[in-house]
Amino acid sequence: MSFAEVRVPTVFKKSQYLRLDVGEHTLRILDENATATDTHYVISRGGRATIKCLGEDCPICAINNQLKLEHPSTFRNAQGYSPISRRHSFNVLDRTEAKICPKCQSVTKPRGGKFPSTCPECGSFISDVETAPVNKVFLVTISDAVAKDINRISKLYLDKDREPIPLTSYDVTISVEQGTKGREMTVIAQPQRNDEVTVEEELFDPTTAITALSKEEIVEFMRGISIRDIYMARNKKDDVGATSKKEENKVAEVSKEAEDMINKLFGE
Repeated sequence: MSFAEVRVPTVFKKSQYLRLDVGEHTLRILDENATATDTHYVISRGGRATIKCLGEDCPICAINNQLKLEHPSTFRNAQGYSPISRRHSFNVLDRTEAKICPKCQSVTKPRGGKFPSTCPECGSFISDVETAPVNKVFLVTISDAVAKDINRISKLYLDKDREPIPLTSYDVTISVEQGTKGREMTVIAQPQRNDEVTVEEELFDPTTAITALSKEEIVEFMRGISIRDIYMARNKKDDVGATSKKEENKVAEVSKEAEDMINKLFGE
């Protein structure tokens, strides 16, 4: 039995992220390898955000270390403590059979194999709406635990040479349920869904999936500045820098023209 290959382009575009809400998500993984990133989930007056850890220069890690010194037995419960959590990002083709609300266009996926009678977003009735595969490319980010489950599954299905069949060759379903301690995810392999997939859309850059701030920007966020305001200040600084560089180049051009004129005057 031959398994299909995934054919994908290599150009990146602005990212669109898949929300792993409660329900079933049937996906075809498009990347051979996921991009792993150490992160912190930070809650501040500026909001809530998953931020890339800066390693030795990370101010969040510095606070964690200080809390460990001050509260050696209870630091995990101390306000401001944010442990490192590894996240894995990759491109997927969402192949879930879903319903699209005719009023708000939101996508509703099945829960326990069944669809709700009304749209979760706007409350419109969707009982008579036909299902159709989403068939869109998204960037998805999962926890280290879910990534380990996917890696475990990848070793279960072998080809005729007893080699693991690539995960990009068949669909996987991530079932999301609301547990007592948050959302719980179960990964289910769908090796029978091994049809060939050709992706015409451009892929997303997995290295941009996690919010990356400088040391100074992280401190600002922890002091209450929102991510949006930090990005706006960053863009403004970039615009000023680009304008300054443009002015420097213009001055250099004028100086070169003046030098050429002087050389001509003196016959040089």
